Amino acid sequence: PLADLMGGSPLTPGPGAAADPLADLMGGVGAAGGGAPVDPMAGLSLGPGAADLLGSPAAPEPAPAVSSAPVTSVVVPALDAHGVSVAFSCAKPNDSDATMTTITASYANANAFFLRRFTLRAAVPKSATLALEPASGGDVSPNGGVVTQVLNVVNPLVDSKPLAMRLQVTWSEEGGEERAETATVTFPSGV
Repeated sequence: PLADLMGGSPLTPGPGAAADPLADLMGGVGAAGGGAPVDPMAGLSLGPGAADLLGSPAAPEPAPAVSSAPVTSVVVPALDAHGVSVAFSCAKPNDSDATMTTITASYANANAFFLRRFTLRAAVPKSATLALEPASGGDVSPNGGVVTQVLNVVNPLVDSKPLAMRLQVTWSEEGGEERAETATVTFPSGV
């Protein structure tokens, strides 16, 4: 007991004290407090193959949770010109709705100067819908700077026709020179 560990004598209740010294701390729960005894080791597990201190086998570990359907993700290069690259990372946000795709566009700048007022305009076929969220920034830093933007697409023809997107990116370089690049991107089947 506790007294052995602390090097003292066992506690004995004084007159009028509770017979169980833990009863006060535990709110009256315990053998002397009128409640049912509580097994402090109940529910503890020491891991697979381990045994508790009293030599009884440990409870088996629960099986890890396994996702029923992995999220499909694919990266599609969209544009690479004048030190500017655009890549689309596509994912299905809802396993039960194949028509929805979340595309995270990454705009990277390999130039030694800022790309000011960087914007993307995109269009999809009339059968699909496209919603662009605001970009993470308006300027792309030099020497590897990246700005991201989320595009949400619903393509009801996902099973019969791959998604296509026409895009235009514009930006200003040093000296105010405007640049524009266009591209047509065809996504893999199922996106």
